[in-house]
Amino acid sequence: QSDVDYTYSFESKELKKKATEKEIKRRIDKMGLGGTLYQVIIKKSYRTWSEGSLGGREYVSRNPARPNNFLHNLLAENGKYQIVSFVYSNIYYFIILIGILLSALFAIKRKNYELNSLRLSIIGLIIFMWIWECNPRYLLTFVPVILLLGADGIGELFDAVKSRRK
Repeated sequence: QSDVDYTYSFESKELKKKATEKEIKRRIDKMGLGGTLYQVIIKKSYRTWSEGSLGGREYVSRNPARPNNFLHNLLAENGKYQIVSFVYSNIYYFIILIGILLSALFAIKRKNYELNSLRLSIIGLIIFMWIWECNPRYLLTFVPVILLLGADGIGELFDAVKSRRK
């Protein structure tokens, strides 16, 4: 929010743009190459990909219309029963991410490139998130792709286990 407030403190679009560019350069100079790479690759990736609710727990916690109802207590970060939705969504999400990784690994191993457009879109999404603000809510648009690749990887794993058994 402090960055937004800083940008809005300038009157014209041109002044806002110059001030933002100056601030970005200042931060990059302050962090150096190693710090910048750590910020982009590690911290931003963690923020984007680390929680199964895709930031929903945080958004539900903000200014709720009915803060004490069951759904709020189940889904919000500060809800009474939030641990239930937190554990469930993170286990489910972790399995899907493992499936995406398996999909990529099996594709490389078997030279199976049928789903490459989906895999490339995930790589593009990762790069976009590194460059942009990496808000996990932007992943919602890609949920169908994420689910398809996750299912492909898990299916490939089952096929590999089944062929090993034979």
